[in-house]
Amino acid sequence: SEGVIPRAVNDLFHIAKTTPNAMKIEMAYIEIYNEKIRDLLSKNPKRGELSVQDMPDGTVGMTNLTKKAVKSPSEVGSLMGLAIKKRA
Repeated sequence: SEGVIPRAVNDLFHIAKTTPNAMKIEMAYIEIYNEKIRDLLSKNPKRGELSVQDMPDGTVGMTNLTKKAVKSPSEVGSLMGLAIKKRA
């Protein structure tokens, strides 16, 4: 049986396909370990300090975070596989 993340990703793409409005789906993958935040999708680990901040639009976001546009659950799975290899 699939875990929570694969089921949620499949549901998200199903909703995106059945919704009349176009959707752009992006993903990021971070690790918080020993009070440090690491961007696991970045090709350059020294790219810059990641920090959680209140954004001007009232949301909470991260600075210097790599986001990848994804078009399918399998693309999400591939990126997660690459990110898992970079974990501490």
